[in-house]
Parts: sequence; C-alpha cells; structure tokens
Amino acid sequence: MALLDPDDLDNRTAVQWARANALGLLDDHEGALADFTALIPLYKEPMQAARAADSAARVLDRLDRDAEAAEAFATAAGYYEAAGSSGDRGRMLRRRALSLHWAGESERALEAGEQARPLLEDEPFELATLAYDQARVLQALDRNPEAVARAREALEQFTALGDSDAAETAKELLGWLED
Repeated sequence: MALLDPDDLDNRTAVQWARANALGLLDDHEGALADFTALIPLYKEPMQAARAADSAARVLDRLDRDAEAAEAFATAAGYYEAAGSSGDRGRMLRRRALSLHWAGESERALEAGEQARPLLEDEPFELATLAYDQARVLQALDRNPEAVARAREALEQFTALGDSDAAETAKELLGWLED
C-alpha cells in the first residue's frame, strides 16, 4: 500500500481488498476487519460497498462480536438494497437476525427475520435456514408451539431441497422441541 500513489483509488482499493482477504486467511481477523471497514466508504458502487460491509460483518460474526455483527449485516443489507440485489439483502437480514439473537435481542431477531422472509422467496435454502433459525429464537423466547411450526417448515424445506444433512439437523431440533 505504501508504494501506491495516494490518489490512485482504484489500485489502492484493489490492493486493500486483497490484503483484507489475505489477513482473514491468516487468521488476522482484526486486520481484515479494519481493512474491510475502511473500504466501505471508499467504494462508489453500492455493490462493492455491500460486499465490503458483508465481509466486515462476517469477520465480526467469527469474532463473536454479535451486536456489532448485527449492525454490520444491517449496513450490508442497505448497500445491497441500493445495488438492487434483494436476495443478498434478504441474506444479510437473515444473518442480522441470528446475530441479534446471539446478542440477547431475540425479539428484534424475530423482526429482522420477518423482514428477510419476503426477500428470500426465490432463495429456498436461505428460506429454510431462516425457518430453522427462527425455531431456535422462538424456543429461546419460550414460544414452543411457534418454534415447532418453524422447525417443521425447515425440515420440509431442507428435505424438498435434498439436503439430508440440514434436514437431519432440523429433525433433531424438532424432536427436541416436541419432547
């Protein structure tokens, strides 16, 4: 980075993106997070900013900084919306919901999940994952009948997709909820 012209934004952002990814692969999550976060405002295209925010959120998630990850996923969702990518926006809202749950904000997690649901209609795996996640959130809120319904939904959807591993996981959750 030090060798690049400070005014050469295209090359600087390309190198910083590569460095952020390399740092992540080297388990320097703080370094990767710093680079991804710094890139977000530098990008003029919403899709590029969305991908940087998405990457920053995933790093925060790996670091178990759940409240921060939830906000970063929300930021990424906003950029994906600006880029016209509703499926990606839905995925970010789904991930935000789970981060909110892990941050102890399960009611807000349900709201975020419901925001994601219509955006994931063309994303069957993501929709099934949302149902599974919501079953866990509802169970944590002692809303067992709703949790059972969502777990059944997840099981049916994963089975229809032919994803036997995910279906088995949903089946285990359902069995646990029904005991």
